[in-house]
Amino acid sequence: MAKKAAYGSALAVQYAQTGSYTAIASVGDFTGPEISVETIDVTTHDSADHFNEFLAGMADGGEVSFDLVFNSAAAAHETLYNAVAARLLHNFQVQLPGFTNTAGGGYFQFAGLFTKAGASFPVKDKIGMGMSIKVSGKPVFTKFV
Repeated sequence: MAKKAAYGSALAVQYAQTGSYTAIASVGDFTGPEISVETIDVTTHDSADHFNEFLAGMADGGEVSFDLVFNSAAAAHETLYNAVAARLLHNFQVQLPGFTNTAGGGYFQFAGLFTKAGASFPVKDKIGMGMSIKVSGKPVFTKFV
């Protein structure tokens, strides 16, 4: 896939893992998922050259964090806010620019839980909401060829 600017990326949700994916409106910056692997220390007194030794442990899909320009009149934003307290597993896609273009798009797909919704009301800025999704299981990247 060619190098691309991030503008035009989208975060989409499939509520309760049923139905179609719906792009979340008014998303600003977002990050993730970010895979990390725990390490298991297997260093012993006879480890070579006084170096620690490790094995790969469990992997973690990390979090997806995003900022909304919050619209109190939008039913979809109310649904997002309430999704944290609902504590349900949903499917998500991070759709790259060109997502619908088979020649250059792609997406990350994962299951996750909304874990945070925090509103902000700065004097000289927009009403915002910072949100987080905890990835459950393995995130997968699919590119369109």
